[in-house]
Amino acid sequence: MAGRRLFFQIYPYFLLVAAISIVAVAWYASKSFKEFHVESLRDDLSLRCGLASDALLDRWTSGAQEVPAAACREISKSAAARLTVIDAHGKVLFDSEEDPAKMPDHSTRPEFVSALKGSVGSSVRYSTTLTKDMLYVAIPLKFSAQAGNPEAALRLAIPTTKVDDEMRGLYLHLALGGLGIAIAVALLSMLLSRGISHPMDEMRKSACRIAAGELDHHIPSPDTEELFELSVSLNRMAEQLKSR
Repeated sequence: MAGRRLFFQIYPYFLLVAAISIVAVAWYASKSFKEFHVESLRDDLSLRCGLASDALLDRWTSGAQEVPAAACREISKSAAARLTVIDAHGKVLFDSEEDPAKMPDHSTRPEFVSALKGSVGSSVRYSTTLTKDMLYVAIPLKFSAQAGNPEAALRLAIPTTKVDDEMRGLYLHLALGGLGIAIAVALLSMLLSRGISHPMDEMRKSACRIAAGELDHHIPSPDTEELFELSVSLNRMAEQLKSR
């Protein structure tokens, strides 16, 4: 029973390697692109948090029982972001989107955990309140430079829809680019496969002619070392058979 031609045994593997390489590069590129944009948004939101905290502390004095809601709403609008303020125990004092009295304790939220320890905190997660993925950045609030632990924390949040929209555009470009590369690689792989299989196929035909009694037939010597030695051996064998 005849086996498959060498070309059809080599070519699929070339395509498989090419496909895996294209998918791997596309995945890494999209992942890096998204991380870059999220990091850019995080840096921008951190700057807005700093400006918002300065504006809030100018209007909210230490010991005041209530957060100046009107000022917070104005700051939230200026920052173009959702604004949330909590006290040192995690109780929500103000939120620009929800009623603080109906909101649960926020002391375990990752960004607030960092902020209440005195550093900038951030996280990206799904908001059940707004039903969308959000980027959160929180910073500590201190009413005086001499204050030890933060007395409160301020958080700004923006949806990641901009990143998602840009990612959809990137996916389209990657898909089109990947398709073009796949076609080019498929053609190149075909040429390479034929370059490997064709000399062997020609040598097979020549061997069949010698086996059929055409001892004067000379097998051309390919450039490949292994096939060159094989052609020399077959030609020598034909000469020996002819001399008998």
